[in-house]
Amino acid sequence: MAKTAAKENSETLQLVILTFAMTGGLFALLTGVLVLFLNVGAAEEAQQAEKSLGDLQTFLLSPEMRDLRVNAEKAKSQGATNTLGEIVQESMSQASLSCPNFPAITPKNLRPGLDEHRIKLTLNPAPLQQLIQFVGTVPEARRTIQVDSVSFKRDTRNKTEDDSWVCTVEFVEFVTK
Repeated sequence: MAKTAAKENSETLQLVILTFAMTGGLFALLTGVLVLFLNVGAAEEAQQAEKSLGDLQTFLLSPEMRDLRVNAEKAKSQGATNTLGEIVQESMSQASLSCPNFPAITPKNLRPGLDEHRIKLTLNPAPLQQLIQFVGTVPEARRTIQVDSVSFKRDTRNKTEDDSWVCTVEFVEFVTK
């Protein structure tokens, strides 16, 4: 009789475990169906993403964007041949500026594959607007050129001219090899 009672308890325990397992499996299956097939927001998100993709493709293929890409390639190919010193000299001549002596570029190796080129110059006295335009046009020539420091001081030697300033500027360019 002890064997039959133990067998009945074992069978009852197995039925309870099986019932819980099947109930858990049913809930997992129901959750999976709801997530996969009844997710209304996912369909709207997919349609919105497809519309955004179409708008982006239309924008990128527009004639204006093609012109911008062509101009960027031209500027990149032309600007890559000039050194920092050449760009500074060209900008100085365009702004009708001069300096007493044009300094040499000082290169510095920051890490393998990356160099820093610096040039610091003091310009002859000129109107403030010309000096500011010069300082702004040099970094526009190439993205890798930055203005590290700039200072403007009134020219004290020329008492008759109100708009006479001396500019000291330092440009830095980071060059990859």
